[in-house]
Amino acid sequence: MHAWFSQVRYACIVMDYIDGFDVDHRRSPRLPIAEVLRYGRQIGSALIAVHAQKILHRDVKPGNIILRSHRGKSEAILIDFGLARAFEHPLTQKITSSGFAPIELYSNQLKRGPWTDVYGLAATLYELLTGKPPEDALARHDEDIEVDLTPPRYHVPQISKRVNQAIVQGLALMPDDRTPSVPQLLRQLGVGQWYVPFPDWDVNIWVQVGIMIGTLLGATATIIALLK
Repeated sequence: MHAWFSQVRYACIVMDYIDGFDVDHRRSPRLPIAEVLRYGRQIGSALIAVHAQKILHRDVKPGNIILRSHRGKSEAILIDFGLARAFEHPLTQKITSSGFAPIELYSNQLKRGPWTDVYGLAATLYELLTGKPPEDALARHDEDIEVDLTPPRYHVPQISKRVNQAIVQGLALMPDDRTPSVPQLLRQLGVGQWYVPFPDWDVNIWVQVGIMIGTLLGATATIIALLK
């Protein structure tokens, strides 16, 4: 028996242990807006790193986010890469995350890319803010029934127009109408701060302003030195 068992090989993924609980078991169905945006920025940063490797998570949802205590604050960690695939990898598994899966994950006819995970992130923010998931993409795509996306601000009027619009655009049904990248979604939410070059990523406008001011001050110092 021992000899037979030793010949068996198992495919395993070694992962860090995260001491926390998934967002499905959060303290309240609705979380404060500032807290939700902080989690969105943290999960967004993880997705940016994943997308840089041309990989999609494909299953971003509250149940795949762990909250742990870090330096006295809650920190959101993205887990479960069981469905992760390359951007153009053909579908091999049924998508079951109703409300969090974009329409392109139900079909090979629509292209997939960073905007695919943008949908999952926007849907997650939607649920954390409103306490309920957005309308399912497959139902919204069905021409025989009339199902439209309910803006999160309808459920929680305190949500700003900016955040509301960013989430709605991130949940656009068709890929071509959706926010194309995670950095752009975070910038629209007002939490994007990635110091990265053009043209691959969106750069926060304040970073650009800072670079311009720094360049101007440097040029001024050079001119003063030459005139001395």
